[in-house]
Amino acid sequence: MDIVTILLVEDNESDAFLISRAFKNMKIVNDLHICNNGEKAYNHLLSSSVDAPENMPDLILLDINMPVMDGREFLTKIKKNELLAHIPVIMLTSSSNDKEIVDFYRLGASSYLVKPIEFECLLDIVKAIEIFWVKLVKYKKKEDGNKDSSQ
Repeated sequence: MDIVTILLVEDNESDAFLISRAFKNMKIVNDLHICNNGEKAYNHLLSSSVDAPENMPDLILLDINMPVMDGREFLTKIKKNELLAHIPVIMLTSSSNDKEIVDFYRLGASSYLVKPIEFECLLDIVKAIEIFWVKLVKYKKKEDGNKDSSQ
């Protein structure tokens, strides 16, 4: 199985714990790094891109409503940064507002998922992330070396 590095940007400790637990329960091999607001996550990405590119995430799971820097501002900033814009961002939030969904796709979100209430449904979402983003979608991951993202 591919090793995938995921940055989870989530301010709710309970949600972060459940998401982390879901990845462990599904036995998806990953390195899950958690930041509790967009500013910390953005600073983590900037420092990793310069000091430790091997720590750059393959995927970002992003909540919307957070203190300091919310998901909208975070997504806007990384999509404007040449070093970060290529990283797929999966919105994982409790909002199912149609306007908000459209707005986030316009800002460059790769996908938009609504957090379920039941843990079993969260396991389904994690499995879908694994199937789609780890096994099927082709993009430049650290393990791919110099592979072209269209291969």
